[in-house]
Amino acid sequence: MDRYKKRRQGEGASNGTVNLELATLSHVFSKAVEWGWVETRPCRIKKFARSAGRIIALSSDEEAALVEAALADEDPDCWLLMMFGFNTAMRHSEILRARFD
Repeated sequence: MDRYKKRRQGEGASNGTVNLELATLSHVFSKAVEWGWVETRPCRIKKFARSAGRIIALSSDEEAALVEAALADEDPDCWLLMMFGFNTAMRHSEILRARFD
């Protein structure tokens, strides 16, 4: 696996991309054992260490500009989606699934 990781890095793939590929391979190995295609996993896959990731937050000015744009949108409920998201930290899909019974 180390040769594969080095080769993929040499091709320009990021550590995150290589980790996704290795996770897919690991899952295939696990399923092959589960389905009885092989008796044991052929190897243990070690992935790159994960970084903390990006944290993106809007500044107060950016938030205000987004709300202003939502108020000017042709959809009269667009601002509601923005405010709901800002005040609940819900994802877009979660907001759309919300019910108001």
